[in-house]
Amino acid sequence: MADYYLKKYEQSEYADFRKKHLRALLHAKKGELDQAITLYHECLHEAKPDGRISIVSDLLEAYLESGEDDLIRELIVCEDQFLPADILVHPHRIKQAARYYKRKGVCQLSIGQMEKGFHSLLESMGYYRKLGASDKAFECMGLFLKYHRLHEKSISFEQMETIKKLCHNS
Repeated sequence: MADYYLKKYEQSEYADFRKKHLRALLHAKKGELDQAITLYHECLHEAKPDGRISIVSDLLEAYLESGEDDLIRELIVCEDQFLPADILVHPHRIKQAARYYKRKGVCQLSIGQMEKGFHSLLESMGYYRKLGASDKAFECMGLFLKYHRLHEKSISFEQMETIKKLCHNS
């Protein structure tokens, strides 16, 4: 059904640059990760710097699903090329940053970068809290705790203190 409506949109006079991104999302949802990744790369090259963060978030997800750990690392290293400098200017940018840092954190945890993943999830939580989306912030914390439970790892005292401060708005 989504494919049908996307084709209609692509043929309409109102179609814009997002049609390729939407097509990539559809490929990713269908599990056609190679096609999705190719389209995401095209979108990155065509998008303006301020519009890249949502594409990168989706590309990280595709890399994670396809097990492309090296490509995840490469994309995170290039972060300065797609993170807008003025994230806090608009709620939509804050939401995109929160979404990016959440996906980045999950990817970092999946490739064994526990501390970096924790800090990325904390960053995401901070942005979600700026939006008043406490449910999304707690979801990030839940991802971190789930990682520890699944990998039978202990949470450090420092991490517990950081989580406590976030929960108490300190």
